[in-house]
Amino acid sequence: MVVTRHSGRWTLEDRFVSAWQYLPVEVPPGAYALRAELEYERSGAVMDLGCMDAGGFRGWSGGARRSFVICPDAATPGYLPGELEPGTWQVMIGLHRVPPGGAEYRVTVEVSSTPGELTTRSPRTCPRCSTGRRTVSCRPPPAAAGWPATCTRTPCIRTA
Repeated sequence: MVVTRHSGRWTLEDRFVSAWQYLPVEVPPGAYALRAELEYERSGAVMDLGCMDAGGFRGWSGGARRSFVICPDAATPGYLPGELEPGTWQVMIGLHRVPPGGAEYRVTVEVSSTPGELTTRSPRTCPRCSTGRRTVSCRPPPAAAGWPATCTRTPCIRTA
């Protein structure tokens, strides 16, 4: 697994220059999944999260999520699943609100070549069934008996 970290302090000056900040991430050939997580001081700050791959837009969740996962067969809602094109990707940070003293941030991006290794950390309830909680996972749908057929569709994929 390849891990890229960015950290620092966004200031009002950064916001005045551009509301959009782009943090580069190298995706090597053979990568299967990418997971990005944004952490920041929430006292007065509001930051949005998005992603561009080497060829263009891959997703946007605004301030609704702290992390996202993209892989060939699944992606966090708001992001496009599909093969991970090798090259320089960009994690987009929207500086919606920055307090006068600025805001510390940390972005961690993990790129894996192993199917099933990266998942979102916050569970979601499946909107199509009532069998419990699931998380978006970068692995093929389970073939285990007893799982409703409606739970084999993205984004409701069983994780082990």
